[in-house]
Amino acid sequence: MTDDNAWLADYLEQGRQGLLAAPPSAFWIVTRACNLKCHYCFADARKRDPDELTTVQAFAVLDDLAEHGVAFVTYLGGEPLMRRDLFDLVDYSTDLGIYTAVLSNGLLVKRGAVQRLKDAGCQMLGISIDSNDPLVHDAIRGVRGSLIGAKRAVREAVASDMRCSSAAPRGPPTTGVRTYLASNSFSKHCGNCGNSPGHWA
Repeated sequence: MTDDNAWLADYLEQGRQGLLAAPPSAFWIVTRACNLKCHYCFADARKRDPDELTTVQAFAVLDDLAEHGVAFVTYLGGEPLMRRDLFDLVDYSTDLGIYTAVLSNGLLVKRGAVQRLKDAGCQMLGISIDSNDPLVHDAIRGVRGSLIGAKRAVREAVASDMRCSSAAPRGPPTTGVRTYLASNSFSKHCGNCGNSPGHWA
């Protein structure tokens, strides 16, 4: 390991000894509000929790995470984009030096949303896809047209050069792997996921 990476060796050793003040990453359900009705939802997400943190309270949590050495945070839900202040949270966490990602179902990732996330400092957008078959995906997600929205979000992210990952289906419906997507890898990973090559998204 080079001298430039000596900090990493030290960090890993502290982790092995149980001396870290906090885990290196945090996955934060910032809202239970959601625009889908997924059958398997572990967050029991539908309506906004009346005790949902305010923006100021969320900033305080991020201050605490940064102070304790958390290096990576992923905002999820529910649907994180249903929080009107999500762009502010992304901006704040990245200003603190925390690598920031957003995991979305994609329906609210419309034109301009990806650029706003990028401008705020978001470094990765994850889009969840349960099946390339709209009947399967939409049935699981509980809303017709949800697969169309998810694919549109992937296209928007790739077109904007936003680092994007998607649980593109492999094998039977609902089984998949999270794949990094970019303009030079999109056709390789997704070109054969539809009914014909090049028609996945």
